[in-house]
Amino acid sequence: MIKLLNLITDELKRAKGFYFLLIAFVLVTEGIMVFGNVRASYKAIASGNTTDYRFPITNLASAFDDSMAFTLIIGATGFALLAYAVFSWIRDWHFQGSFIYRLLSLPGNRAPIAYAKLISTLIMMAGILILQLAVFYVANTAFSIMFADNYTTTPVLIQIATKMQTSLVLFPPYPGQTFLTYGGGLWFLFTLMNSMIILLSARGYTWARTIIHIVIYWLVSIALIYLMAFSTLTLSLTATEATIIVLVFIYAANIINGYMMSWLMNHYVSV
Repeated sequence: MIKLLNLITDELKRAKGFYFLLIAFVLVTEGIMVFGNVRASYKAIASGNTTDYRFPITNLASAFDDSMAFTLIIGATGFALLAYAVFSWIRDWHFQGSFIYRLLSLPGNRAPIAYAKLISTLIMMAGILILQLAVFYVANTAFSIMFADNYTTTPVLIQIATKMQTSLVLFPPYPGQTFLTYGGGLWFLFTLMNSMIILLSARGYTWARTIIHIVIYWLVSIALIYLMAFSTLTLSLTATEATIIVLVFIYAANIINGYMMSWLMNHYVSV
């Protein structure tokens, strides 16, 4: 456990430059977007013209989710985190004097090396989500003062659940939806990172064998997703039963992927 915590701390320290830039990107781009929407809303209120300008901001969706820019910002942020997760593997394997091999040569279980990368990525994702939620709360308070006559003073979480389609994906209102959304995301992250381990450990294997292993791994993962969808759509199940089956599939796949990550680090990687 101490080894894992030390590795997580090290991963987060090495990611701090990228992470600060990512936080700045989210705050600056969303700030520009909201400023533009607020400015247009004031013009609409002042002129009474709702044709050339957006309707006055009446809720958080008016300032965030109703704008395509917000979807692009969220998508770019998610892609940047995944890209960094991939880069962190490439950096350790091929830059910094093949740093990964010094780690792999240490005595003991090698699995914490991979788990630390996975967990540090999840921590950074959680930090961005907390930041986004904080932005919503600050904006909600500010809008209730700026547009007091038009703004609907509804709690942030209720607005997300009832009016904000993009944000609803990030902050599902029900436990079942939360486990489905983030369980599925964890499945993809496990698959991506395990693929990077297979790909970058090609030093001990031929490239053809390496690529075949990766292709088979992704085909099996896609086949499991298809089987999950097929079983829930063809069987006469209630919504609760279908949700339970999907959750069992997803978390069974995550357990298998977690075991596979450990096996790859301890038995597949050639030092």
